[in-house]
Amino acid sequence: MFMSEIAISILVPIYNGEEYIHSLLDSILKQSFKEFEVIFIDDYSTDNSCELIKNLVGHDARFKIYTPPKKGGNAVSGLKYGLEFCTGKYFFYMSQDDLLDIGLLEKLFYQAERTRADAVVPNMEWFIENGTNNIRIIPPNVDLTVENPYAQELSGYEAFLLAIGWNIHGFYLRRTELLKRIGYDDSFLTGCEYNSRVYFYFCEKVVFCDSTFYYRQDNPNALTKYFKPHMLDDIYGYIKLLSFMKINNVDTKVVSEWHRYTARLFHLYRNKTEENFSKLSLDDRELTRAKMSELRWKFILFSLRNFRFKYIMTSFFHSFIRPWKIK
Repeated sequence: MFMSEIAISILVPIYNGEEYIHSLLDSILKQSFKEFEVIFIDDYSTDNSCELIKNLVGHDARFKIYTPPKKGGNAVSGLKYGLEFCTGKYFFYMSQDDLLDIGLLEKLFYQAERTRADAVVPNMEWFIENGTNNIRIIPPNVDLTVENPYAQELSGYEAFLLAIGWNIHGFYLRRTELLKRIGYDDSFLTGCEYNSRVYFYFCEKVVFCDSTFYYRQDNPNALTKYFKPHMLDDIYGYIKLLSFMKINNVDTKVVSEWHRYTARLFHLYRNKTEENFSKLSLDDRELTRAKMSELRWKFILFSLRNFRFKYIMTSFFHSFIRPWKIK
């Protein structure tokens, strides 16, 4: 590859993020690796996010802003829309409030080129501004006491199994061509989590690198901070992942374990719904009722089609027959 070409496409959905835009761009512009483009997908921001980006990057042609035909309301719709504009050999996704180590792109790129891997996973830090106890997550089975701790290589299937329980996180370098072939499901809010796991399944090789992605946790306006009906899409994503695993003949023990976890997740969201229901608007109450009813029956039907009735009765059924504590 001639280094004047775009090597990495960074896709960033934005919505009213002017508070974080300066830090985001500073993090990107200071990268030691320069052969990148940044595709911003603006979801009809009502603040000065787009103007601030234009002012800070000037005439730098690597930075582009696109607006979809209609408001998506979440990051995953922006990701699917923006993917077609990505021209780099590799793809990296980040939110408007996240940050990168100064050498992250360089290490990701050269590790991908050296190993011919389909995915390169960096460290990740659960980042809080001025935090003293931020949690840093390194890849599984990395032994920092050995000479080359990041030398391990995994098959896509091995990485997929680890990613199911988030032993491998979802912010990593991907091959753009492979990602476009797989496609990006934007039919539910937590599609990013589903898509990042499914991508691993189709990889031949997954590797790691010693640099850090900073995943911000102190943004009070993040979509996941307060209970809203859209949070129930988390359950939908887990059911969809169950279906994917069954269709692709993933080990039955893994499917059964994920099925039990999904049942517990449903029970957790049911309790959270009951605790917060009175705080919701009338429209959100109706939407919540409809979503919970739909998800309940999706999960029951999947369970009846794929598991023995005795197992279903002992593992989760009580959570679904208990009367709702909402009015």
